[in-house]
Amino acid sequence: MKHNFNWKIGGPAGYGIKSVGAMFSRVMLRHGLFVFNYDEYPSLIRGGHNAFDVTVSTEPVYTTRRPVSLLVALDQESISEHQHELADDGGVIFNDGPVKVDKNLFPESVKLYPVPFDKIVEEHKGEKVMRNVVSLGASFALLGVPFESVQAIIEYKFKKKEKVVASNVTLAKAGYDFIKENFKEEFGYQLKKLDNPGRMILSGNEGIVWGAIKAGLKFYSAYPMTPSTSILHNLALQAHKYNIVVKHTEDEISAINTAVGAGYAGVRAMTASAGGGFALMAETLGMAAIMEMPLVIAELTRPGPSTGMPTWTGQGDLRFVLHASQDEFPRFVIAPGDVEQCFELTQTAFDIAEKYQTPVIILSDKQLAESYQTIEKFDTRPRKLQRGKVLTEEELSKIDEYKRYNTDVSDGVSPRVLPGTKKGEHLVNSDEHNELGFSEERSDERVRMMDKRFRKVATALEEIPDPELEGDKKADITFVSFGSTRGAILEAMKDLKQDGIKSNFLQIIYLSPFPDKKVGEVFKKAKKVVVVECNKTGQLAGLIREHTGQVPDYKILKYDGRPFFPDEIVDTIKDIL
Repeated sequence: MKHNFNWKIGGPAGYGIKSVGAMFSRVMLRHGLFVFNYDEYPSLIRGGHNAFDVTVSTEPVYTTRRPVSLLVALDQESISEHQHELADDGGVIFNDGPVKVDKNLFPESVKLYPVPFDKIVEEHKGEKVMRNVVSLGASFALLGVPFESVQAIIEYKFKKKEKVVASNVTLAKAGYDFIKENFKEEFGYQLKKLDNPGRMILSGNEGIVWGAIKAGLKFYSAYPMTPSTSILHNLALQAHKYNIVVKHTEDEISAINTAVGAGYAGVRAMTASAGGGFALMAETLGMAAIMEMPLVIAELTRPGPSTGMPTWTGQGDLRFVLHASQDEFPRFVIAPGDVEQCFELTQTAFDIAEKYQTPVIILSDKQLAESYQTIEKFDTRPRKLQRGKVLTEEELSKIDEYKRYNTDVSDGVSPRVLPGTKKGEHLVNSDEHNELGFSEERSDERVRMMDKRFRKVATALEEIPDPELEGDKKADITFVSFGSTRGAILEAMKDLKQDGIKSNFLQIIYLSPFPDKKVGEVFKKAKKVVVVECNKTGQLAGLIREHTGQVPDYKILKYDGRPFFPDEIVDTIKDIL
């Protein structure tokens, strides 16, 4: 097998593009190979062109790669949209009849495989949508994968639906046999089965879901908004098993308010949305901050402004989440870069929220949220939760007067009391207040409260781990970025190394409080610093300059709604050097 194999299927929305892509990926997983999925679909209720990419490798893969090794075209648009993405030694399986292919538009080295999807479906009395499973069988026949693997994944997908399983297996076998009978020459890519140690394939949002469950989540409230919706759906599926209240609220304002209320009641609570929904949450975000309530929010970025491009990706909300709501207050912004980090950092987010009694924002985006990646099995052993300073009835009995916002705390965190605890009566106030929680507008009291809250930042900076450099110690290029661009950078580093270019990578995970000392040190020692981010203005580069005074040598920016592909980064670096 070649180092990387990239499979792509395109067709009209509603014809099971994502479904068959997921089945293709799971077969590869069972064959002991690593995969990364990327799903493109328009922001339409119905119709439009869909595409699904699967990158397959014998070693861990962190993002979608190009060019496409095998393109499956269910319709004519799939040819016109994606033929330029093909590798010189690639192939095209297309729906012979409805799809017209001009051989002159492809290099002679590209192999064409006309398969009459519609005719096969009609002969076997299937539904038109089942062209997708015919193409699945045809793809695996070309790649030398035994049909038993195809049948097994169909049985897994449809489980106890015997008639559905039977019809899909029949059509997949028809596509498989058509390739075997009509194209004797071996395709250039043959996928060999390797040992499978029991890896998983999960999306970033699923990583957040399982991280929240392991962290002890007990209340989740949200209103559906792409690309955050799957968090709501997946938590709803697990709600009964893990004793979680999952509420589909009437809007995002209700979602964050109920989450704040649940946090006040003493349970671990969370909400999530995209940028537009988070905008509606901004006022309550400030309320949670001044009341010093633990709250975890996942903000899944998509291109804006306004409704923008709802089903595409970007990193344009960084400045927004750093400054949303009124005035200033301590907040934590954590940006995972892959599925495993989504799992681990979500757990950390809940600990931080309760330890520092403040909002914690998990900043992700559509690319990370909805893309699937092969990962090793999670550590599911119980973990000790850091619940922070919560006074018990016994501790309260030793206190003359409980002050909810006691300023006599060096770390800025005043002990809290859960409602109903004897001798723990207190007032929680969304206005500025004194130590007892009563509204207060005196200048000295205002300064005391602001200073107390901001002492949390100094405390946190001593405890939060600094970002670490990955890659070559003596590098020609130092990449700096945050979030989902991690995958494309790591893949680009592999390619650059093959070309003799040494590089390393600083992923800034904690964007607030900002690790200015470590970032400043890296900038000073690096030969050339390149900041990579998916927005127009270089928001991370600006944030770095604000905190350190350092300016990168180059910025690689992308803001067309698509994620970075490794070759884009590699080509730019070669131009720089």
